Amino acid sequence: MSGTKRGTGVRRMRLRAVLALACAAFAVPALAAPTAQAQSEVEFGLLFAQLLVLPQDTTPPAITIATPTDGATYARGEVVNADYSCSDAGVAFMIALAGGSALDEFLALLADHGTNLGHPTCAGPVPAGSPITASPGPHTFTVTASDLAYTVADTDGDGVGDRLVSSPNASAATVRYTVPYPFTGFKAPVANPSEVNPVNPLKAGQAVPIKFSLGGDRGLRILTPPAPTSRPIDCTSGLADDPLLPAFPAGNSGLQYDAASDTYTWVWKTDAAWKDTCRTLTVALDDDTTHEALFAFK
Repeated sequence: MSGTKRGTGVRRMRLRAVLALACAAFAVPALAAPTAQAQSEVEFGLLFAQLLVLPQDTTPPAITIATPTDGATYARGEVVNADYSCSDAGVAFMIALAGGSALDEFLALLADHGTNLGHPTCAGPVPAGSPITASPGPHTFTVTASDLAYTVADTDGDGVGDRLVSSPNASAATVRYTVPYPFTGFKAPVANPSEVNPVNPLKAGQAVPIKFSLGGDRGLRILTPPAPTSRPIDCTSGLADDPLLPAFPAGNSGLQYDAASDTYTWVWKTDAAWKDTCRTLTVALDDDTTHEALFAFK
């Protein structure tokens, strides 16, 4: 008899033995009624025998994140409650196998008999139903999950599995959302498009400091590449036909932040060849917002 056939035969024999034990315990009440403990042990033996012969579970849990929505933008101060869940066929089977018992009770029973499968998990940055982080800037929301999968080990070397070893499958899901920074416009010397005189006259080739505040220190990685960008526009209509191209800083300077004035500064080096033309400068931030200033070069 081959090893596979022998192993299958032994498993069947063990399962039959457990079934026979269960029948013997409950079929002859006139001779000797089984104790509650005996009933419990027989019931456990039946359940354990089923777990030994089941195919190994290799499918990770499924995760659904309803809120926050991937790519969403939420207003500052808006209360958004997390809504996510995890599901797994293996865990569902365990719950069904437990029957009238709660899953925790069933897992505790397994642990009492030397089989610790742990507990299924489904966790996010905050519990489902609780408010998500709403501070300004970009955010990620990751939910992780694990199930009750196991492998069957042969502890006595007879070629037949007789012990369950915890081997949970794990999964993770991530969504991204943003809360806009409290950008209130460019600071002097740059005028904003909403002002009475929105066009900034500037000598071509001159460097100009681009200053703004985001209501606090948000770090120095707030610019979305290739921002800042620039392109020529028609000085009369303001229309642009050319694509946005990277703008260049003066010298080796980069983005700087001054805590005392709560001001970000990026110095733009313009080109002398832009004389008698008009351009836009666009600052794209990692909160998915863009901010534009208009310049007329002389």
